[in-house]
Order: sequence, then C-alpha cells, then structure tokens
Amino acid sequence: MISKEKIFWEWFTINHKKIEEFITNREDYSIYTELTEKVKEYHNLLNPELTQDEEGFYNLIITPDGIREGVEPTTKLVYSAPEIEEWKFFRLRQPKDKFGLRINEVDVNIPDIKIVRKLDIENKSVDIIVCFKDYVEENDDFKTVGFLMLDHVVGEINVMTRIDSIDFLNWEDLKEENDTFTLLELRKEIEEKLY
Repeated sequence: MISKEKIFWEWFTINHKKIEEFITNREDYSIYTELTEKVKEYHNLLNPELTQDEEGFYNLIITPDGIREGVEPTTKLVYSAPEIEEWKFFRLRQPKDKFGLRINEVDVNIPDIKIVRKLDIENKSVDIIVCFKDYVEENDDFKTVGFLMLDHVVGEINVMTRIDSIDFLNWEDLKEENDTFTLLELRKEIEEKLY
C-alpha cells in the first residue's frame, strides 16, 4: 500500500513548477489552495507556508501553527520529502534574524516589538509580554502578527516548548522598571538558558 507521505510528495513533484510560479507572482491562488487541501488531507492540523529565500531557493514550511500534536506528522512528512532542484523543505517555522510581516493595517518588523519576560530556569520555561507600538487590544491582527513574529524570529519549536504564557500590551503602558528585550535577545536567552 502506498504511504500518505508518498501520495503527497508525488502530487507536489508534479505541481512544483506551478507552485514556483505562484511564489514568484502571487497572482493566481488556486495552486496554493490546492496545496493547502493536499496538506490537510495528509493531516488536518498542518498548514503550508511558501517563501523564496535570498539565495533563490523556494521554501515549503510545514507548520502545525503551534499545536504540539502536529509536530510528529509535520516531522514525518518533511523527513520523507524527495530532493527537488531549487527547493528546501522545513519542519516548523525556523528562526530568522530578519523578518517583517503585514496583516491588514498592522505592519511590524523586529524592532517594532519589545518583550518583557520572566524566566523560570528550573522548569525551563518563560512567560512573556509582547509589546507593540500603537497596540489596539480590540484588533486581533496584532495578536496574529505577534504569534507569527514569535514563530519566525524565536522559532516555532522554542515557542511551543519553552514559552508558557503570552500576553500583549502597548509599549506606552510599560512600567519604567520593566526590562525589555528584542525578539532576537529572547531567542538567544531561550537557547542559552532553557535547554
């Protein structure tokens, strides 16, 4: 019997040129919709993300969007990927030193976020407050951007396994005694102190 992984990667191999065209042009979303459906057929917790890196490689990131039960099927699918010229495949969102994101009117880069954190060395975890300029509590786009920025800068596996609680705040409301950190500093602390 043919495996679910093989079924997915056979479809992907046949369609990768269409996906490359979508990544380059971002015009016709039908192939991305189909890709999402194929990933969901493999496992309903998983989602695809497509990018192109500075070296010109096309990237497919398979992510369970922070749901721990999705890590095992994500790993199984990505580790069974074939080699396809000009493609890289990633299990979970990988940490990056440069990243920005816009959702509707919320446009954020790494310097636009301050982090207040409380480390728990004994339990290898951290509680954080994500602070934005001009944060509007009623606008859910801020939280969406915040979670995605954490996944893409701190790393999805670090967020899932080391961050216990996440709150949001306007950085104008920070108390003077609060020490703040950048997302990059938070990632470094997690990697150096919580593993």
